[in-house]
Amino acid sequence: MSRPIRIEYPGAVYHVISRGDAKEKIFRDADDYKKFLDVIKKAKHRYGTIVYAYALMPNHYHLLIETTRANLARLMHCVQTTYSVYYNNRHGRTGHVFQGRYKAILVEKDNYLLRLSRYIHLNPVRAKMVKRPQDYIWSSFGEYSGFADSHVSEPEFVMESFGSSSAESIRKYAEFCGIDDSEEIKKLIYGQFVIGSREFTDKVKKIRAAGGKNLSGEISGGRKIKTRNSKDKIINETARAYGVTADKVLKKQGLPRQTAMYLIRKHTDMKLTDIAEMFGGMHYTAVNKIVMRFEKKAQLADIRIKLGTIEAVFVK
Repeated sequence: MSRPIRIEYPGAVYHVISRGDAKEKIFRDADDYKKFLDVIKKAKHRYGTIVYAYALMPNHYHLLIETTRANLARLMHCVQTTYSVYYNNRHGRTGHVFQGRYKAILVEKDNYLLRLSRYIHLNPVRAKMVKRPQDYIWSSFGEYSGFADSHVSEPEFVMESFGSSSAESIRKYAEFCGIDDSEEIKKLIYGQFVIGSREFTDKVKKIRAAGGKNLSGEISGGRKIKTRNSKDKIINETARAYGVTADKVLKKQGLPRQTAMYLIRKHTDMKLTDIAEMFGGMHYTAVNKIVMRFEKKAQLADIRIKLGTIEAVFVK
């Protein structure tokens, strides 16, 4: 059987799972867990990877990561080879440590990152190793809660969705993790290689069917076409709806600017970095925080009406 095609592009998000060979343990004690986290920490800096969440179980691990340089294969080769050499040397063994190839599920970030962080953090609970995710020390939940200092994950992206203060976001995220929708998540995975909306899934299926060769045409090219057709219209219609100029939408802090960022993120394929540049050169993470905060405001009746008025012009 041929190996599944790995789809790689800058900004791709993956849920990576790897198990021990013959289901054997890959972590025997605290030193093994600590070594693996150290390997991840060094590799993420070397390969420009963002680690959103992780859970290290005795015979497998879960990672939720973003590759900013389209280099998943090189990253994982480094991680698994480095740890395998260490593990075999330390425990006086030979042979494979991990079972075949790791599984990498491509994730639609905007719609599923939060839920997958919960899925990963609840792994020890589902395995009945602990009663609460905060009781398991070998996952990133401790970093999310502020009581672990391993500094492997970057929880800010997720936590910004749960409140402006640290205490509030920690409390709300813990509540969020009190709901286990793992069975629903499993049903959303298409062909064991992608989880996302129908549009996202169809795009990935085409790339995969073409052997990954049309990546730039399907992702980058599609983004450029949509961007040309809609970004200016979104800015102009947002300005019209709020009674301000387009220049103020782009440059002045406030609701019109937040609305435009949200709509551009929602209705175009522009990358966060491109949106950040468009709105004055801020950092792309700041754009993401603004968008995620606005999603909560979008539940208010007056904001929904405003969005409906704007979207009616360009959403067909």
